[in-house]
Amino acid sequence: MFDYTEASQSNHRDAGRNPMSSMEVVAFETINSETYITHYDVKATVAYGSNKESYEIHNPKVINPSTLVEKLNLKQSGLIDPRVLVDSGNTLIWQYTPSPDQCLYYKYRNKTFAKPIKWCNFIFKLQGNGLSVFAVQHKSRPTEKTRLYFAPLPNVYSSGIICLGSCSLPRNKDIDVISECYFDSVKTHLNNRKLLRDHKEVSDTQFLNWIKTKTTSPIRVSELKPFGTLKDIL
Repeated sequence: MFDYTEASQSNHRDAGRNPMSSMEVVAFETINSETYITHYDVKATVAYGSNKESYEIHNPKVINPSTLVEKLNLKQSGLIDPRVLVDSGNTLIWQYTPSPDQCLYYKYRNKTFAKPIKWCNFIFKLQGNGLSVFAVQHKSRPTEKTRLYFAPLPNVYSSGIICLGSCSLPRNKDIDVISECYFDSVKTHLNNRKLLRDHKEVSDTQFLNWIKTKTTSPIRVSELKPFGTLKDIL
């Protein structure tokens, strides 16, 4: 096991416990001559009145070597991830493009969908314990005037706020871990039925039929209704 980040203090407190520190660790495993890298979040807590730390491992995620190298380079250089747009205390806003093999997990009544989608680009906003998501046309760094669109995802309100349900977000500020944690969660219903331009209102069945076509053709923002601009969420 190789710990590639130092422990950093978190503002989170648990009842009866001292503030938690967090670490990220990776484990290397070789199976049949193939090497696999798994990333973990680790929380260290100390009970009040005790000097003994306990550790909890969360959010295991298999990553590729290039992702590990990028994380190490950012950590060692002290650079801010260029995808981060705002990082001010309680608010974190960033750009994110899902990987080509990122599935949409959607379970509606007796229908289950779990396939990779040709995704558009997204902007996430983490404020306190609330997470919001919006679609954006380009990967290039946006300005305040950059147009945002309703995210083509279930469990997202028209305000962009995500109904997280049982999805438990990691406590650190790793934007990839947070984004992947959300995308890997199972979505169950539409909260915003006015997300597509060609439909006055979209039913769950219509959305399911539409998203199935996005396994072969990319999601385009021209198909989505505008939300506003980046300035509206700053």
